[in-house]
Amino acid sequence: MTNTITPAAKAGGIAGDVLRSYIERIERLEEEKA
Repeated sequence: MTNTITPAAKAGGIAGDVLRSYIERIERLEEEKA
């Protein structure tokens, strides 16, 4: 198998992107409240 990126690593990368966008959204909401 020549593919070095495992499905688990790919899923982790996607989860990281989702988490990052989620955190950015929360920070934006906090700024609007302040």
